[in-house]
Amino acid sequence: MGVGATYAATAKTSVYGEVSFIGDMVRDNPATHMGGVCRGGANPGRAGMNLSVGATHALNDKWSVNAGYTMELVPRANSHSANIGATYRF
Repeated sequence: MGVGATYAATAKTSVYGEVSFIGDMVRDNPATHMGGVCRGGANPGRAGMNLSVGATHALNDKWSVNAGYTMELVPRANSHSANIGATYRF
């Protein structure tokens, strides 16, 4: 569940942002039972937050470039990613 917004900074450039809640209420953590011993797997967290920001810039009618960053915050399992790309319309 989340919300996002896009803003036209100029006639050719737009920026966006999104924030969302990551819920995990039905996951079973891995476990193994061997010889009377039980070992459980890692529990990276049950809930977290996802935040994304980025921008798109139109070079002309056919080409545009874009970049973005995403941060996922979950207890003991944070991740960050960035992307950059180009789009051609035909």
